[in-house]
Amino acid sequence: MPTPQQMTLIRDRLRLFLVLILGLIVLMTQPLPFRLAGIVLALGALWIGFRLLGLLRRLRRRERRTPGLITLVIGVTLAAAMLFLLIADAVWYPLVADLEHCQAGANTQQASELCQREARTRIDQLIERLTPQNRATP
Repeated sequence: MPTPQQMTLIRDRLRLFLVLILGLIVLMTQPLPFRLAGIVLALGALWIGFRLLGLLRRLRRRERRTPGLITLVIGVTLAAAMLFLLIADAVWYPLVADLEHCQAGANTQQASELCQREARTRIDQLIERLTPQNRATP
């Protein structure tokens, strides 16, 4: 059985972890410039989550009871997935920002589809520029 001090430490770190995950979820609903602040929360949540997983793993070797393990594993997975999405948003920032801005002003389904077509066209043009052209070799 974990000591009361260990239980307090686990409980406090798990609360902080869950607050970071909740903040990350809230930031993911914001427009793009503000959403990128979620990278800091995701990194913090992953750091605390992995440290807490290490602590729970050590306790599990000695004991059977490891409180919050399932919540922690789900949260770490969620933070990693959201970090991946945020990094993709940062890499494709101009394209994603323009698409979000266009979608925000689209009042009809046709306007929304036009925004998506324009974004698809920009992606296709970018891919054409990045891929090497087929050159005829003698």
